[in-house]
Formats: sequence, C-alpha cells, structure tokens
Amino acid sequence: IWWPWPRSIIASLKGVQLRTTQRSEHSASDLMNWKNPLQTIRPTSHSCACSGRPKLDLLMRKVDRGPWPRDHGTNAKKFDPYPKAKADLLGRLGEYCSYCERLGDLHVEHVVPRNHRPDLDQEWTNFLLGCVNCNATKSNKNRSRNGYLWPDQDDTEAAFSYLPEGIVQVRDDLSEPIRTKAQKLFDLVGLGRHPSNNSCVRDLRWRKRREAWGQANFALQQVKKGADVEWVIRLAKAVGFFSVWMTVFADDPQICDRLRRSFPGTR
Repeated sequence: IWWPWPRSIIASLKGVQLRTTQRSEHSASDLMNWKNPLQTIRPTSHSCACSGRPKLDLLMRKVDRGPWPRDHGTNAKKFDPYPKAKADLLGRLGEYCSYCERLGDLHVEHVVPRNHRPDLDQEWTNFLLGCVNCNATKSNKNRSRNGYLWPDQDDTEAAFSYLPEGIVQVRDDLSEPIRTKAQKLFDLVGLGRHPSNNSCVRDLRWRKRREAWGQANFALQQVKKGADVEWVIRLAKAVGFFSVWMTVFADDPQICDRLRRSFPGTR
C-alpha cells in the first residue's frame, strides 16, 4: 500500500540522524520512498513501561486549554464572535482535534452546544478544537456535559483501545459507570465509524488513523536501527494521532515521556 506523505511530514524527515556505531545507508529519501507494511500488532499482556497499564489499553489524549487568555497580560480576552478563540486554542492545544486527535482541518468546538446554552457561546472553558468530522457528527446532540467523558476534565487515557486497522474501541474492562460515559462520547463524535460497519464513506478518520499507525510502526523500526528520538517526535507531531504513537511506543518510556511533553496541552 502506498501512502502519500504530506508536506509537513516530508519536512520532518529532513536531516534524520541515526545513532549507530556503524555507518548507515538510511536517509531521508529512504523514508520518503517507504512502502508501509502495515504490520498487525495484537494486544499483549505485558505492561507499558510509560504508564503501568497493559499495552494497547490506551488512550484519548487528556488536554488542558489553560486559564482564560488575557489581552496584554491584564484583561480577559473577549471571543466575539467565538471563532476568534481559535488562535489561542491552537497555541494551547496544538493543531489537533481534541476528540479524534487528527491533525488540522479544525474548528472552535463548543463542548456544550450553544443551541442549548447560549450563555456559553463565548465561554473559554466551553471551547475545544474539533475536526470537521467530529464537529459535524457531534453537532448539538448533547445538552450538557453530564453523562460523558470529556478530554478536558476527565481521565480519558484508559477509556479506548487503538488498533492497527484504524479502529477505535471502548475498552471492555472499564467499570460500568465509566464504560457508559466512554461509550456515550464514542458514539457522540463517531469514533467508531469505519467501512466495516457501513459508516459514512466520506469520514476518513479511520484511514488517517491507519496511516498514522503505519508511520509510527515504521518509526519504531527506525529507532531499533538507531534513529534519533527527536526525529520520531517531529514525525509524530507532523502526523498527529497522539494515542496511536503512545500505543506503538508503549514499551519505550523515553519516547512516551517526550511525546507527552511535546504535544501542546497534554496533561
């Protein structure tokens, strides 16, 4: 399967450093001409060194948008109209969807829809970033925060499993109250959409997750050959899907820690 490399990813491949004692013939051109094997990795019972949880029992990135932004360090900013908050959100959370973790194509998303709570239309604490698919799927279906897990307030890290085929699943071993809330968020934003369940064919989140999985696995193989950790981090940020990278590198505590510290707004 050939996957085109976006310009942002190609840029991240420039100047790849290999930390080997022997001369390596790998180069940026090798990486850009990669044909992804899409290896299928199944869940195992050993623990993730970076979290103590079983491998693949990860993650939705927990995010922190931070305090209300201020103008010139004194007055709280006014977001009228609300899309004015986008620049501050991007600066705090990075260019990633707060739900599916996809890179780019983002909008200011009201956690509690403004149709139901007009008073929260310009409220900083009610803003997240949503990609076109998550935003459109969620729409104004939820009337409040009650009954859902939310990445900006709850521990969403152990709620979902990410699989090589681009599939996301709610974990089976959650307590019933948490599983119910995780399932409601899962359904609300359509994280389970995939051709296998006859979901909307125009929704390509699953394909982008699958591509990210392949790219992360390729990076893992390069690390085993001595590739520089900083290159892996640049590539991960250029690809997006934080949870996919955390899953693939679950046995590498150094890279897990660097991923957490490198994706803006991760808590």
